[in-house]
Order: sequence, then structure tokens, then C-alpha cells
Amino acid sequence: IIMRRYEGNLENKVRDDSRVYRHTRYLNKRMEEPEDPHHIKQILHYAREMLKGVRDFHQVYKRAHGDLKKDNFLVDKKGNIHLGDFGSATVASVKTGNPRDNIGPIAIRAPELFEEDSHPTRSSDYYSITNEILDLMTGRHLLDDELNKESNPEQYIRNLSEKDHESVKKKRTRNLPEEFGTFKRFFKKGLSYDPEERFYSDDEMVSEFEKAVESMNTISVAAKYAKRLAIPTLALGTML
Repeated sequence: IIMRRYEGNLENKVRDDSRVYRHTRYLNKRMEEPEDPHHIKQILHYAREMLKGVRDFHQVYKRAHGDLKKDNFLVDKKGNIHLGDFGSATVASVKTGNPRDNIGPIAIRAPELFEEDSHPTRSSDYYSITNEILDLMTGRHLLDDELNKESNPEQYIRNLSEKDHESVKKKRTRNLPEEFGTFKRFFKKGLSYDPEERFYSDDEMVSEFEKAVESMNTISVAAKYAKRLAIPTLALGTML
């Protein structure tokens, strides 16, 4: 049997990639802004691969994963990312017929999974993966600031109302880093408190991401073009 060899998981890969790491540290006011745009391309690559991994898992295995933390995304020698830890995904127990659930870390867990007798769903997976991508782009999950202040983070989320949750989401999406400003709709939808308000399918999730990337590229090209136009205008003004 030939088994694929992996270099490590995405959590460690992000930490080892100095430019991506500098980006998240800069966003948290602990380091100077990165000097080149490599980190943006790399973050988009990581995010795209994660989303495709989730989509493929749902379509092939017809079930929720339930534990979509970055540790469970494995990176091979070529930099390709593969979703792992299938054993902790929601599966039927042979003895009881009940799901075996691993509902993931508190920071990325969908609100409905804090309710008694809840189980992971595709919608809760959408919430978790969107939260991990928010962390990639901003250095923090949606509720990290609030959870870090609490002595009992889990109880805090259990008591969190939809109104308060959406208020935090609105603040975070309003203050996205400029380079990722086009992802506002992606985060607003994927991180909705109400499962019914999230992406309705894996394809919609990936499509919303790609739309944000396309808008991001359009803005970047427009900015470069405007900059080029400004140069001769400035020169002409100097001559006059």
C-alpha cells in the first residue's frame, strides 16, 4: 500500500511561512506591515484549497466533517492541501446507529452546536471553514477578542444571543483589512448565526469566494491603471 506523505498540517505551515505569519502579526499590531504581496497570494491559495477540500469531502462522503480546524488540513511536498482526520467526522456507529460527533474547537464552532443533542451539519461546516479563513486573513477568528476576556468561553457562547453575535460579525466585516475588503459578503454569509442564512451549498460557498477574489483583482488592476495615468498628469503639471 502506497500512502501519501505530508510535510505537516496547515496550522504549522502558516506559522512557518514567515510572510504569511508577518501578515497576521502585523494585523494584531505586533509587527511591521509585510513588504511584498506574496502573503496575499499565499493566503488566497490556502483558503481556496481549504474550501475545495471541504466541498470534495461533502460531495464524496455525503456527510459533515465537524472538525475543520487548520490542524486537520494536511500539506504535501508540492504545497497542495488535503483535508484529513476523517475518523472524527460525523459517521454512524456500528453498535448504536448514532452519529459519532467531533464538533471542533470553541473558536470556530457554529452557535447551534452549543445546544444540547446537536450534531455537525454541512451548514455548521460552512461556519467553521469561513471562520478559519477569517483567521487566515485577519489573524483572529470571529469571537477571539470576546473569548479571550472570558473565564468560561464556552458558557459565553452558549449565552450569546443572535443579536450580539451579529453585532460582532458586523463590526469585524466592517473592519476587514483593506486588501481583503471584497470578502465582506463571503464572511457575512458564511458566519451567519442562523444556519439557514449561510451558504446553501458547497458550490455557492466556493463561488462566493471566487467572486470576492475576482473583485479583488479588478480593484487591483484599476488601482495600477489609475497610478499609471497619474504619472503623466503629474509630469505635465510640473512642466506647466
